[in-house]
Amino acid sequence: MEMSFEQATSMIKYHAEQRGEKRGEKRGKREGIIVGKLEIAFSMLKKGIDLSLIKEITGLTDRQITEYANKMKL
Repeated sequence: MEMSFEQATSMIKYHAEQRGEKRGEKRGKREGIIVGKLEIAFSMLKKGIDLSLIKEITGLTDRQITEYANKMKL
């Protein structure tokens, strides 16, 4: 059975949307993990823990930590 142009287009669109949703979910999870690490790093900074130790534990960069701390007005 042959597929019409409309059916083929619809199927392609559906599969593209599914891929886009999966990519979005993965990106959201990654961003959520980073935000969680930043919140932990911020709490550690407030307790006076050394920045080098925070970087070692969280795997975050100086820039990520200081930008987040500045945003949170530490």
